[in-house]
Amino acid sequence: MGGNKKRTFQKAFITRITTHSFLSLVAQLNKAHIKTVRSMGFASLLKVDLKKIPQKFLKCVVERFDHYSNYFKLLDGEEFPVTTFEVGMPIGGRK
Repeated sequence: MGGNKKRTFQKAFITRITTHSFLSLVAQLNKAHIKTVRSMGFASLLKVDLKKIPQKFLKCVVERFDHYSNYFKLLDGEEFPVTTFEVGMPIGGRK
């Protein structure tokens, strides 16, 4: 049975990135990339100054967000939904 079957592989889509890696990635964007980022409604990501956000705070935010339910849990146990509106993600723009 040595047919010519093609093997398929699944790659994980990673949604987390270190602040250093993000800043490095943004610094490497050329003019065409920057124009595309802006046209898709993500221009604010080009201006984020992650050097001023304490790592302890970032860790706390990540630990308290449930990406399955899109809810954020406060210290007192209260939860609230997090939508694209709350985090300032672009609504509309180019796909």
